[in-house]
Amino acid sequence: MKPLGKLGLVWGVLLFGTLFLASPLAACPVCSSETGELVRAGIFNRDFGWNAMVTLLPFPILFAVVAWLYLGSPRSDSTA
Repeated sequence: MKPLGKLGLVWGVLLFGTLFLASPLAACPVCSSETGELVRAGIFNRDFGWNAMVTLLPFPILFAVVAWLYLGSPRSDSTA
């Protein structure tokens, strides 16, 4: 039997992931109901961009603090 190779492995993982995630989505009793539609309308309203930005804003700040702690503060070498 011939090995699948990297491309076959990627396709296999994508196919398995698609089949694995499809059944829970189809089994959701709330998603296609009126309650599900109201929840989606409440989340994806005109303020969605602002809410997403405010929710994600701490991550770049946290990464900057971690980088500063790991790499140290920038120094200027004037001995050149």
